[in-house]
Amino acid sequence: MQTFWFCAVALMIAAYVILDGFDLGAGIIHLFVARTEEERRQVLESIGPFWDGNEVWLLAGGGTLFFAFPALYSATRTSRSCAAASLPSKRRSPCLPRWAFHA
Repeated sequence: MQTFWFCAVALMIAAYVILDGFDLGAGIIHLFVARTEEERRQVLESIGPFWDGNEVWLLAGGGTLFFAFPALYSATRTSRSCAAASLPSKRRSPCLPRWAFHA
């Protein structure tokens, strides 16, 4: 079952990367291809129907990651909170083991 969920997450993230490449490519190429404001507008309007639809794949991949692999998802969330907890303070960081501190 884990293999199925891994493939599902990989497929969703790959779909996002491929489809978002169209948006980014059109945004970059319109600077070089379009000569007038009307041509620029035409290039940018060509990605209109796909603009927000591509981010759905990223959200679906993250949601599937959350439901299929909760330990992996929590590891990605914990690393950010550990970085914030490692700021200088008087109290012990919750991300470090007890033996890392000397009394």
